[in-house]
Amino acid sequence: MWYSHGKRIIADKFVRKGIMSITNTRKLSNSITSFGPCLCMISFYFCDEKQKVLSILTILTYLACSGFGYGSGYVVNFNDIIPMYSGFVFGIVNTFSSLAGVWGNMIAAIVLKESTLSNWRPLFILFSIVYFLAGVVYLPWGSALPEKWAEFPANAPNDEEVPMQDVNLNEVHA
Repeated sequence: MWYSHGKRIIADKFVRKGIMSITNTRKLSNSITSFGPCLCMISFYFCDEKQKVLSILTILTYLACSGFGYGSGYVVNFNDIIPMYSGFVFGIVNTFSSLAGVWGNMIAAIVLKESTLSNWRPLFILFSIVYFLAGVVYLPWGSALPEKWAEFPANAPNDEEVPMQDVNLNEVHA
């Protein structure tokens, strides 16, 4: 968790200092989130039982790269694009994206008759393809520009707003 917050702070500084736009910051973070794990899956494909240190470093790199999506990548991108409906849409998207975990386990159960490294290798390639496709799709079409239809209304006071000191609570509950 601390890792995501530190990365978010760095991404915010890039945007505030004009080094990168919000869209490019999201694309960079999402690219690291997609292409980093893709390379890690390919690395797992070439690891064997004797390369324990490389396997552990690959796992740590995988986890570090996966964390880039939180705080400055795709997870907060809903707030950029559709601020008024971000929670609702994030809930729907997160529900469908969790199906990948279900399908991944089902595919692993079909492919893995026994848990040997040679049986895992096709899965590493399959997972690397999924990560690669996610990154390739996000690069040209990812954006942080808000949609006009999903922006919050202007902060102009409306007719129903009454300062709290002018509200008589006895009248409200009557």
